[in-house]
Amino acid sequence: MKQRTYGSALVSGLMNLGLVDEIQLLVNALILGGGKALFKDMKERHTLKLIRAKPFKSGKVGLTHSTHHESPGR
Repeated sequence: MKQRTYGSALVSGLMNLGLVDEIQLLVNALILGGGKALFKDMKERHTLKLIRAKPFKSGKVGLTHSTHHESPGR
């Protein structure tokens, strides 16, 4: 079952509990002088593995990252 969740606090909480398998981001390149942190309440650093990148005609890029992958040497 594929579910989508939104909101940085919700996603950070689920990530902290190890309940997120995949992160999908739609990136719109824009330079700003500030903004909100995407995952501001993370308890520890998570290494993500890029599994898909899809450019769109609009200039946006869809990125899919896995949160669970084998560590080097396993």
